[in-house]
Parts: sequence; structure tokens; C-alpha cells
Amino acid sequence: MLRRKLRFTLSAAVSFGVLMLILLGNTPSIGTQYQEAPRIIASVHVDGHERFFTVYNNNTTGLPQPLLIVLGQSGMSGQGMANLTEFHAQEALQNFVVAYPQAIDFWNDGRVMNGFLPSGAPLDDVQYIERMIDYLAGIYTIDLSQVYLVGYRDGGRMAYHLACQRPQRFKRVAVVGALMWEYIDNACQTSVVSPLDMLIAISSQSEDYPLAGGQYESIFDGSRSFVFYSLDQSVDRWLTRNHCQAEANQRIGTATINTSCTNGVTVASYVYPGGENAWVSPNRPNESGLNLTQLVTQFLVGDSDWMNQPIVAPDHMPRNDVLYIPNSYDGSRAVPLVVMLHPSPLNGAEFAYISDMNRIAEREGFIALYPEALYRHWYYDRGYEFGAETENHDDTQYITTLVTLMRSQLNISDVYLAGMSSGGFMTQRLICETQGMFQAAAVIGATAFPGLDEICHEKDSVPLLMIHGTNDSDVPWAGLPAPEMSPYDYLTYPVQDTLALWAAHNGCTTTFKLEHIPASSPETHIERYEFDECDQKLVFYAVVGGGHAWLGVPGRLPSHFSGNVNTDLHASELIWDFFTSS
Repeated sequence: MLRRKLRFTLSAAVSFGVLMLILLGNTPSIGTQYQEAPRIIASVHVDGHERFFTVYNNNTTGLPQPLLIVLGQSGMSGQGMANLTEFHAQEALQNFVVAYPQAIDFWNDGRVMNGFLPSGAPLDDVQYIERMIDYLAGIYTIDLSQVYLVGYRDGGRMAYHLACQRPQRFKRVAVVGALMWEYIDNACQTSVVSPLDMLIAISSQSEDYPLAGGQYESIFDGSRSFVFYSLDQSVDRWLTRNHCQAEANQRIGTATINTSCTNGVTVASYVYPGGENAWVSPNRPNESGLNLTQLVTQFLVGDSDWMNQPIVAPDHMPRNDVLYIPNSYDGSRAVPLVVMLHPSPLNGAEFAYISDMNRIAEREGFIALYPEALYRHWYYDRGYEFGAETENHDDTQYITTLVTLMRSQLNISDVYLAGMSSGGFMTQRLICETQGMFQAAAVIGATAFPGLDEICHEKDSVPLLMIHGTNDSDVPWAGLPAPEMSPYDYLTYPVQDTLALWAAHNGCTTTFKLEHIPASSPETHIERYEFDECDQKLVFYAVVGGGHAWLGVPGRLPSHFSGNVNTDLHASELIWDFFTSS
């Protein structure tokens, strides 16, 4: 390794950014929790893949039991969805077997075949769920006429797909945080019809699913777009499929209920206040008083009072997060938590996909948490005149609250932080504003921004890993100059100035050790810089010829967005190795 001296200059620094049911009579009280049911992690094999699911069962009578299947957002593990929703801890479901399956990267609701994602061998998630039901029926006494399905966000899209393709399998379905997509509906038109109850619960404000519907422009193929239906259209599809009389719709508050359907089934919708289709419950920061787990539970068990929830208008928008708890976790020992901040315009599930961090978490036994920014943008520039209008969106307080909540719910040891692009800018702010919360951090595709030096002034440092591509067109290596009349030289600072700031902050000298990583990736190579004599370690990877990409994970972002993706190293592997060695 060579030792060289760096000459850095730093200009000032800081910028960038869930109805019925007038159905069946008396039901048990809802909303009370009972002692958590015994949990097992089980698996089935499908298409050469071992597919895991988390199962809770509190019934030891041997009598036939209903089964509830809960599909979480893509990127969530079964235990992650269990942590968020806690259906297994609802008193009204104490005789149920509750299963939380998990996707591999994403739920295949037909999206691969329809070109929603890059081509590849699609996983058969319908077969996976069917094999899981058969497996559970083999070890428990399952009443197969009483199988219920809940889906959240991407899991909601999969729930629609399952309700279309295997309707005879399910008695009632509840979808939270997702509307119908045209490609799911098209496949639905040719499938067997078997009436089932359907609830669609959606938030009143959402970037992903506005109530009026819309379309998604493919980021991989600009000539393609995908339509998702409005709430009314989504409900109409299930009214038609269940042979309901549309004129029989009843409106009760923000709920719409129709009980005129074949075999007496119900189709219902519910609009809850707030945005981003967060699963609002006591298990997350919650100012509205709504408990979606309770609402859905009441719908599933036939409590006609399900839509009467004590709701107040929240002062702050509810937030989403994607939680991956590895299958090895049983709470008996403390494990690390890695907090991952997504780039804009991605969300937490998409970041889990492009970073491949869940694979590392499963192998190494740590928990990965992907908080989600409002409107998919982190307000790292809050409080500065160049920043976006942020109202009361304090992302530092949000992350602090969420990490504190995770510590109260899970057995966590060290907490680490990593972010890309907008999430990388926010990472830099957080390590200075949340003293002692994070034991190390990693920043990918982000530099210093106006105000960062002020935010970090006289704050304790943490070990820091940075990765940046020299051909990054989103956050340029040479910086993004500020417009004329701005009091700042840059909106995003040059990499060289950024390293100068962090070298000084971490107490490093201006010398470093340089290592050339053996190169086999076309058009790119990597140089590793480790700064000398630091109070807290500072390591930088320059991806020469690399773009705005997650190192080592090609093909998960379109090339016009990511540029060249080097595969000599894997960013998530580097990050975990750095965290564990710091």
C-alpha cells in the first residue's frame, strides 16, 4: 500500500434532501392482547428455494383451527411483519394459527411476466403460499374452510393476486395500503370465481396510491407504463367478481360496505387519515389513535363494529418502515441493528432490494431496518434557507423515536447507520445530531452539503465508511455548484472537500494508505483510502468510472440511473465488515 499526502480545501459546508360487516352476530372482544403464542420458524421448498415463514399457535386443544396468513411488504421478514402487526397477539384470534410468510426480494404477483421488473426466472409465490397452507394443515388441525388472508402494500398486491388465482382457498381477504393494478385484474378475468369477502383499507394521502388511481412509468423501459386503479375502481372489480349490486353500497363515515353479493359475502373499503399507507398501530409512532390490526381483526372475525375506530387528525404524518428480522433471531441474545436510509425516489422495500442487505442480515444474524421518508425524500436540509419546505417533518426526531422503539421491542446490541444519496446526506446529519445512538456509519453516493460543518461542530465522531463513483451524475464527484445569488458555493460539495471535512472531524491526519483493489469489472476499478491516525476510523472507496450505484449489485436499477456498476466488491458486505471491525 502506498502512503500519500492529500491536500484538501473546504469551503463553508451544507444542503440537499388501512365495512362489514353487517355480517355474523356475536364476536369476541377485539383489541385486547393476550400472552404471545408460541412461535416457530418453518419452511417449504419451491422452485429450488427454501421459503421461510413465521408461525404462531396458542391452541393446544387439537380442535380444528382457522388459519390467518399475513403478507408483509416486500423486504420484510415474517418476524418483521409479526413485529409490526401482532395479529398473533390479538385475543379474538387466540384460536387461530397465524402465519407470516416472507418474499424473496419481492412478491411475484405477476409483475415479472408483465415487465414491471427486469426479466428473470420469476418465483412462483402462489405455489409457495399453497405449499405453506398444506404444510401447516399437516402439522396442525387446520379448518381449510376458514383460511383468511391479509396483505400489506406489496403483500396487498400479492393478496389480490391470490384472491384472483386461488379464491377457493380463502374465506376473507383484507388488503391494506394497496389498490388493484391493471395487470393483476387482467389475469383475474380468466381465473375461477369463488365468492369471498374483501376489505380494501387505504390512507387518504399517499404518494404511491392516490385514491384517484394513476399510472407508474417503468424506470427500466421508458416506453412502458402500468396502471393502478382508483379506490372506486378497485372496489368495483370485487363487486363485479362477487356479483354484487353496486347500487346497494352503504356509506358509513369513510367506509363503504356492500352485502348484496353472492353467498352473502361483503365487499368493503375504508379510508383512514394520514399518508404513505403506514400500518398505523400502537407498535409504531401513532398520533391518530387508529389501530389497523384491530380494525382488520374485527373485519376478519365478523364484528360489524369494525369501522368504528377512535380516530383523531394526527399532527404528524404516519411513517412506514420495512423491518427484516433474521430467522435465527429468538430474542435470547442481543443482536446488532443496521438502519438503512433509502435514496430518493426509492422507498424502504426498494432499497432492501437494490442493496441486497437482507441477505447479509440473514446470514450474519443482525436486524435490518429501512425507515421511510415522507414523500420519499429525506429532509436533511431542514432549517436552512436553501432547504425544501419541510413544515414539521423532523427526520432526526423520527429516526431517534424509531430506533428507541426498536430497542424497547427487540433485543438489540449495537446500532449502525447507512444511507445512499438522499439517505446518505441524512446519515451524515444524523451521526452528528444523535450523539451516541450509532456506533458506526456508512455513506454511499452522497457528499457534504451546506450547513453540515455547522451541524457537526464540536460533536463526537463515529467510524465512517464512504463510497462514491467518479462518474456519479446525480451527486457529482466535483460537486454541484449552487445557483447564482446563493450564499453557498455548492449544493453538494466535491468529494475532496467532503473528505476534508470528515478527516478533520474524525481527528485524522491528511495522509492515508492507498490500496488498489484487483479489478475484473468492465470499465471500472476501485481504490481504497484509509486515513491515518484517526480518533475514529475513516475509510473511503473511490469507484473509478462508477456511477450512482450500489457497489456489487448490478441490474436492479436501470443503467441510465445507476451508470456503471462495479462488481469487484459488494457494498453491503463492505459495510457490514466495516461495522463489525470498528
